[in-house]
Amino acid sequence: MNVRTLSILLAAACQITSYSAQAGYINTLEEPGIKSIWVNAGFHSYHFNRNKGLKENNYGLGVQVVLSQTRSVMAGEFRNSVDACSRYLAWVWQPYNIGPVKLGLLAGGMDGYPKMRDGGWFPFVMPVASFEYKAVGMNFTVIPNYKDRLDGAVAMQFKLRVW
Repeated sequence: MNVRTLSILLAAACQITSYSAQAGYINTLEEPGIKSIWVNAGFHSYHFNRNKGLKENNYGLGVQVVLSQTRSVMAGEFRNSVDACSRYLAWVWQPYNIGPVKLGLLAGGMDGYPKMRDGGWFPFVMPVASFEYKAVGMNFTVIPNYKDRLDGAVAMQFKLRVW
């Protein structure tokens, strides 16, 4: 991912977050501000349909900015399962904990899948589970099958804390 694209996606995520806080959509007892920043190198996916020859090492670059115990924003770019470039911007909400594992949903937009809106942006909502320990972490999600346009998978994302 080039720095310009990542900067635009991150700026958009921060603007959405700022608007949400001002509008009262973010209700937290914590002081406002960034709690931590994580970077990742894309995803590793395991597709439900094993016969399509889909790419499962989906390398890229992304960032996750943690805003509170339950909320964060994500943005990035990766080489998707059909070997095209995808970008994403998502809001992460994880209100549940089971020990060190946080559970919730991520919602946002993504592009780069030729059969979904001709490769253009489309909305998504997916479950997400996260595990973080000191400076390392992992995000897990389930991508649903969507008609013949999007192939479902379980996706795993390794991340490193940089701040």
